[in-house]
Amino acid sequence: MSSYDLYTSLFILLFASRSTKGIKRLSQIERKAIQIGTDVLSAITGMMLSVGHIALRSVTARFMFVQSGKMAKREYFNLVLTLMTPYCSADYIPYIKEWYDSKQGAKYSSISLATMQLPCFTDLRSLWYV
Repeated sequence: MSSYDLYTSLFILLFASRSTKGIKRLSQIERKAIQIGTDVLSAITGMMLSVGHIALRSVTARFMFVQSGKMAKREYFNLVLTLMTPYCSADYIPYIKEWYDSKQGAKYSSISLATMQLPCFTDLRSLWYV
């Protein structure tokens, strides 16, 4: 089996495991009850000035954080994940993407997290985006 076939199989396995089937959805009342604390708001502000962003998917928004998958950066990512876990679905698993650049002959990776879509992020988004 070539490394490309192995990589493709790994990608399909990781992609297929991202299904939302079986995840309990919060009611609209439960979503509105979730607020962003001052300490988390300060951290989000710092992340928004670097690689964080708030994506509006439909009526509500979610916070997203993506960075290089290098092991040297994992400690910071884990800190961000710990801070944002209350805004993620139960048993949330960060998304790791790996790809091979045949021109450079190098393997790259990124790791990301996405919170649930919540009204508190929609409100925060209105402060950052026009």
